[in-house]
Amino acid sequence: FVAQELINKVKSKCCGIKDSLVQNAKFYVRIIKPSRTHYNNRKEYYWLVQSFNVLSNYFGIAQVRVVLMALLWVKDNCLITTKDFKKVIIYLEHFHFAYTAMMSGKANKLDGIYSKFAIALRKSSSKTQTKNIIKDKLYDCLEPLKPSEKEFVDKFKVLCYTKKSSPTNMKCKYALQKLNCYHQNKDIFEDDSSIEHIIPECCGNDSNNIGNLIILENKLNIEADDNNYQEKRQIYKKSNYVWIRKFVDEHPNWTEDMIDNRAEELAKLFYYKILST
Repeated sequence: FVAQELINKVKSKCCGIKDSLVQNAKFYVRIIKPSRTHYNNRKEYYWLVQSFNVLSNYFGIAQVRVVLMALLWVKDNCLITTKDFKKVIIYLEHFHFAYTAMMSGKANKLDGIYSKFAIALRKSSSKTQTKNIIKDKLYDCLEPLKPSEKEFVDKFKVLCYTKKSSPTNMKCKYALQKLNCYHQNKDIFEDDSSIEHIIPECCGNDSNNIGNLIILENKLNIEADDNNYQEKRQIYKKSNYVWIRKFVDEHPNWTEDMIDNRAEELAKLFYYKILST
């Protein structure tokens, strides 16, 4: 009887381990190959798929995966509110844009923080406890690593986007998409958008700089082509994007010597209105 009871316990433990491995494997796939189909194409999860895609494919952050898996675990076990879950995922996305993508921060500074946080989180037994762990072992540990305004602005304002392959393209594209979302007051990048060079890419030394870039609907971008600014401005007026309409209203003219100032304005807007939220 004792032997049979021991066998049953071992079988039960093995089944538990197997179930845990299967669950974690599913979490891992959601993180490294995010798809809306993982959530039955429910719109309320589009932001999550986008954030996972940014962290895994835009920035290629491997260290954060252990944190994301722990967060998916508490979400799956109803140990975190929807509000807190979204807040912490977005926080990680923004943190890694600033710390990793922009500042090339050392990854080894994060290893211990992320490991301790993930272990603590998987021991949580309530939503309140989860909230406290996120604050004490994640936010409070990462905040000191965030760049100062000057550090961030200096890196941001030299971002460029070119039709040729470039290591800065993805970072610049992300920054522009986030700025457009800020003006649209939404979380999800526009599906029909592309990056528009206000002064055409073939003209001017600084035409690829972020200060000369904006997000525009694909069809309007094609229509704008390499026209001069006054011709483009009439096309921009057709846009449904708030940011484009605001740009047109504020800039009756556009010249190359205005690019640097706008780049700095965008950097500060990103730092204070996006990173700080």
